[in-house]
Amino acid sequence: MPEVFFELLGDDFEVDAAIAGSSLCECARVQRRGEAMPSEGGKVYETSGLQICLGDDEDAGLEQQVAEAISFLEDEAAEICRLRSLPGVQVARLRFGAFWSEDTGAKFSSFPSGLLLKCGELGLDIVLCEYWGARSRCQQRTTEPNGPANGSQPFRSE
Repeated sequence: MPEVFFELLGDDFEVDAAIAGSSLCECARVQRRGEAMPSEGGKVYETSGLQICLGDDEDAGLEQQVAEAISFLEDEAAEICRLRSLPGVQVARLRFGAFWSEDTGAKFSSFPSGLLLKCGELGLDIVLCEYWGARSRCQQRTTEPNGPANGSQPFRSE
């Protein structure tokens, strides 16, 4: 759950055409509006979109996620701009995940100005998803609230 994802979503986003020939094609997970969600009992996707996990460490802390995001944004800026400008894209964001321990009274998370500036230049929102509870309890959870199994398909427009 605590990973960072690049996501593009839209009701009328032609995701297959967008990703064809893209340098991001191999690492993108695609969803198509109206298709059945895996393991969701007949529910269908309300939007089309793509999602790319920017790291390979599910236990990455926020600092590591930020470093992975900055590297991705710098390396793929031209392709992100191209994808972001396509018709039908309604949501473009980086989604970060972090644990919040049960015994924590308050938690303060911040993002460095370099990341914020780069996201602003590329037209990307930033979302921080905080998962409350002990790490072991979160790992045992089979679904996120309002999300699919194991947090694997967080495609939802807000």
